[in-house]
Amino acid sequence: MTELQPGDLATDSRGVLWFVHGYREFGLHLTSRTGTFAPLDDVARLYGPLTLLHRPAEAAELGDRGQPHTAP
Repeated sequence: MTELQPGDLATDSRGVLWFVHGYREFGLHLTSRTGTFAPLDDVARLYGPLTLLHRPAEAAELGDRGQPHTAP
């Protein structure tokens, strides 16, 4: 499992989509599309490892229009 970080979107073994938020120092939490809120460790324990679907680009990686930079 890729280490998740705030802002990531991930799915569990059932295919449920989760939004990752919080601070590493205090523990990451997940919120599902239906509003279910739970600590990351509890979701992973109950539903298996989470799979990273999307990680937002860092601001430094974005161009003027919010698109990723391309190599010249």
